[in-house]
Amino acid sequence: MEYEALDDDELLHLSLDAINGARDADAVVLLKVLTGRSPGNPLAYYLLAAQHAQTGLMDRAEQGFKRAVELAPEFAMAHFQLGQLMLVKGDAAAAAHEFRQVRSDDPAIACYAEGLCALAEERPADALASLQRGLGLPQAIPALAQDMRRLIDEAGTGALAPQGMQESEGVASLAVAPMLLSNYSRYN
Repeated sequence: MEYEALDDDELLHLSLDAINGARDADAVVLLKVLTGRSPGNPLAYYLLAAQHAQTGLMDRAEQGFKRAVELAPEFAMAHFQLGQLMLVKGDAAAAAHEFRQVRSDDPAIACYAEGLCALAEERPADALASLQRGLGLPQAIPALAQDMRRLIDEAGTGALAPQGMQESEGVASLAVAPMLLSNYSRYN
């Protein structure tokens, strides 16, 4: 395909179509062309980072989410995704920092960010309350709500235990990596 003939809007539209069609390789190629052509486009970096996370390239995902929030500090979902990634990597302080940066107009996402921040800060009761409050609100991203519901359901098995707690303390360690980077990025 000759990408030179496509403008930025066309590249973005085609990349979103590829993401929604689970054509990850096509999406990555299109987004790399777009970020190369328009290095100031935070959405392109965000989507490319999400694709990298989907394929397990966590270092690249982290770089992309960081670039997106650097370009657009008000980009709530970029902060949210970066926070989740930092939780997965075990960097609770960085995760909490990113979740505090989420300034979403969507009350459910704000509650989820608050809950995951509490989780990162080893406040499981506050985390559970915020996540439950978020689930009681209208949901713009159904797959994200499903992930939050699953996290709450796993709370009884220790999934909301602080990262630093050991099995010997009677609480399983936080094991939410598969949940945190699920397919809801396809809806963003």
